[in-house]
Amino acid sequence: MLFRLFTFGFLQTAFASYRNCGSSTDLAKNLVISIVPDAAKAGDQVTTTFDYDLESVITGGTASYAFSFNGIPFSPTVNDLCVEQSGGCCPDPCPLGIGHHSDKSITDFPSVSGKIISTIKWADQSGAQILCVEWIVKA
Repeated sequence: MLFRLFTFGFLQTAFASYRNCGSSTDLAKNLVISIVPDAAKAGDQVTTTFDYDLESVITGGTASYAFSFNGIPFSPTVNDLCVEQSGGCCPDPCPLGIGHHSDKSITDFPSVSGKIISTIKWADQSGAQILCVEWIVKA
């Protein structure tokens, strides 16, 4: 019985929700966010896709990541947007041109028990917000 309870605790499904926390002035228009699978378990690979349209060229900027666990905030991280877009390796994707963009990332779903709130904000070279996405995961 203890083994089943122990196993159940680690294999339980987490529930994730997300929202566009940006505004109508964001540079990314028609933002569509998808997360697959939407009911992930610890260790599952999760694919996140941002589809959006840009009406102006982005030549640089920042990618900010804020994170809290069970209401306790952790220091935000701010990285170069162009380095983030390239995955830290190969050709610099900047400038991001006018038109449709589809950005995909694949990560392993964490093994946690509690509530995680994660916020991503991108800003362009002048500080104008490109997009804002907030995830809430309850496990």
